[in-house]
Amino acid sequence: TSLVGMLKWDHNDATTDFLLLSGLMPRQFAELLDDLAIVCVARKVDATADENADLCLQAQVRWFQPGTLDRPDVQSASDTAPTLTAGDSALGALTTPAKALLAGTLGANSNLTGFGTYVIDIGERLRAEEARIEAGSVLQIEFGPDDTPGTTDMDIEIAPPILCLRRHVGLYMSGNPGRNPRHD
Repeated sequence: TSLVGMLKWDHNDATTDFLLLSGLMPRQFAELLDDLAIVCVARKVDATADENADLCLQAQVRWFQPGTLDRPDVQSASDTAPTLTAGDSALGALTTPAKALLAGTLGANSNLTGFGTYVIDIGERLRAEEARIEAGSVLQIEFGPDDTPGTTDMDIEIAPPILCLRRHVGLYMSGNPGRNPRHD
């Protein structure tokens, strides 16, 4: 396409060729609802035939809850150092990545035919595995194809993905969130 910012997986790319999305889950994340998904506009492109009919986009998720400080706003070494309460000691991860099956290819073209909006529902996988990502957790998502796109010329093209999550309207403090002087 002629759009700026489009991404492409070539036919010989592997599952190790992924986008890495990382950051902190906002404190407003509604963790008890597990509404977390990647929304992505994508298509398969192939000059001859669909080389991979069961090709999916997938999201492998890893996370951990950091420790908390009793006084995270200490600014000077002349003051008493904050006390750290331990967080997670191991990385959480989905056993099975969240996936979305791609529609069949419509053949090679230079126009925008074949794009569709896909939802990779991470929350559904969290519920299925009885796992939970807490608000404030460090989050890492490996996003890409679940298989080599094709053997000769089939590719995947996507617009930049969006991470969607449900938030509380106010600050939600869960688990052991630590002290936040601006929200006490």
